[in-house]
Amino acid sequence: MAQAGAHHTPRTRTPHPMASFDPTRRWLFTATGTLPALAIAAPPRPRIELLDCELAGWIHHHGNALRNVLRAKQTLRLEREPANPHDPHAVAVYAHGRRIGYIPRLANRSLAAHLDQGATIEAEIVDFQSQAAPWQCLRLRVWLV
Repeated sequence: MAQAGAHHTPRTRTPHPMASFDPTRRWLFTATGTLPALAIAAPPRPRIELLDCELAGWIHHHGNALRNVLRAKQTLRLEREPANPHDPHAVAVYAHGRRIGYIPRLANRSLAAHLDQGATIEAEIVDFQSQAAPWQCLRLRVWLV
């Protein structure tokens, strides 16, 4: 019993933590005891430029066959060729599923090491001049992602 003269403070009720959730999330919590993860977009990962070079071997591969479909900003696929008899650090360059050339021998050692370690690499055409000399017609850029 309360003593005479004692002041009684009414208790405020704290809202249930689920009160502000939408009904679907409330149902998921009630059914599973956990809240579903929120889909929060990850910030874009920075790209580190590894290489900016001319394509080697254009004339010896399918480059000429693709001359009319290659464009600047087009994505390229790089593939290591450790068993290449001419260069153990060879990195082939592909466009439209066809090999169009290689990363130049003087620039491929570091890139080959990154690829061998499973790094994520992106490559794209920076400039394409279909009428230029074969060793100057395609310039590409390579990034570590």
